[in-house]
Amino acid sequence: MNCRIRRSWAARSVTLKLSVDYNSFPCFAVGFTRIQKCLILAADAFVAAWLIHFLNPDCYYGIEPNADMLNAGINAFLDREILEAKRPRFAHNPNFDPSGFGSSFDFFIARSIWTHSSKNQIEAMLDSFVKHGAEDSVFLASYLPSADDGYTGEGWVGRSHESNVGGMVGHGFAWIQQKCAIRGLRVAELPVDRIRQIWLMVCKGNGCAPITHWLRELFA
Repeated sequence: MNCRIRRSWAARSVTLKLSVDYNSFPCFAVGFTRIQKCLILAADAFVAAWLIHFLNPDCYYGIEPNADMLNAGINAFLDREILEAKRPRFAHNPNFDPSGFGSSFDFFIARSIWTHSSKNQIEAMLDSFVKHGAEDSVFLASYLPSADDGYTGEGWVGRSHESNVGGMVGHGFAWIQQKCAIRGLRVAELPVDRIRQIWLMVCKGNGCAPITHWLRELFA
């Protein structure tokens, strides 16, 4: 099945949106002809409602540990026609493990997930990307940079299926670089919406090439 993303925006419109909207993802401007399947980690319903319209059927996969929150959001933001037409698949496991889908993915997206994650959890996500990312796949994750290694606790910080207490944490870019390197991955910060969180691009194989080319043209 062809699951390529639909070219529904002009490139200039996408570029403008990427500059001002935190909920936009860099993949839209560079992946029109190469996205096959997208995996969203902690698939909150707002992101699901926004992203799912750009994907062909059977291309949206999401992992959200809080089943009640996800179901309430789906009922609020996604109508029955969209669900029937797009056929998204969801899983509810706290380890962000996509193995139950039985698929590989061209894009992993973690919007404001590493800002709550422990280092062990981030490493587990990188391991899942290595194992379940397709050839030349890309992992887009937003994070809060820290001057040192950042958060060293063991657990999730912030609201979840286990807690109603808010909170956010930061991590050092050097630490992230090291953990990517030992897995044979490359990582770079993207110059997109740096006022709040910073987007990271983690790549397998030649996955960085089209995004790097686009960024050179955009910010030349």
